[in-house]
Amino acid sequence: MLKKIATLFFLFVISAPSQAKLPIQSIMDAAKQGDKNAQFTICTLYSEGHDNIKIDYKEAYKWCLKSAEQGLKMAQYNLGSMYYKGNGVKQDYLKAYKWFQKAAKQGDKKAQYNLGLMYFKGSGVKKNYQKASVWYLKSANQGNVNAQVNIGNMYTFGIGVKKDQQKALKWFLKAAEQGDPDALLNLGITYINGAGVKKDKHKAKQMFKKSCAAGSQKGCDYFRRVN
Repeated sequence: MLKKIATLFFLFVISAPSQAKLPIQSIMDAAKQGDKNAQFTICTLYSEGHDNIKIDYKEAYKWCLKSAEQGLKMAQYNLGSMYYKGNGVKQDYLKAYKWFQKAAKQGDKKAQYNLGLMYFKGSGVKKNYQKASVWYLKSANQGNVNAQVNIGNMYTFGIGVKKDQQKALKWFLKAAEQGDPDALLNLGITYINGAGVKKDKHKAKQMFKKSCAAGSQKGCDYFRRVN
C-alpha cells in the first residue's frame, strides 16, 4: 500500500500553446530579449528535442534558469527536476529542494508533491513525515493523484498524521475516481477488512477487478483470492 511513496514523478511541462505554433527563431529571439515564457519554451525544446533541435540538457538548464529566476513556476519546477536528476547540471538535492519550494509556494501541484516526497524520504532535507503530509495535502487538494494515494496511505497507517480511516477512505476514493490502480487496490483492501467502513466483499471484489484492469498485478492477485 506504500508503493507510490517510493516513486518520484518528474515530468517536463509542455510548452505554452500560445507559443507552440510560432517559428523556433521567433521564440528564440523573444527568449533572448528576456521573455520568461519564451525562455521556458526553449528550455522544453532542448529537454525533449524538437525537429532540428537535439536534446541538450545543458542548454535546457540555461534557459530554464533564466525563466525560473523571473518567477515562472513551471520553469522553477523543471529546474528542481534537473537538479534532482542531474540533467544538465550536477545533481544537488538542496538546490532541487530550493526550486521545488519556489514553485510549490506558487501553487504548482507537482512541485508540492515532490516536496512531500523529499520530506518523506529525507532527500536533501531531514526526514519529516509531518511536513511531508502538509505538502501532500496541498498537492492532493489540487487533484494530484499520486499525492492523494500517498496521503491516504499516511492516514491509513498514522504516518505523520493521526491515524484516520475515514480520511484515508476519502483520499483513496478521490484517486480511484481518476482510475489510479493503487487507490482501487487500497479501496478493495479497505472494504475486505472493514477499515473505517462496513465489510463489503462485493465492493472489494469490484475494486480489485478495476485495479487489475488498470494494470495492478496485486489487484489481479486479490481479485483471484476473493473469487
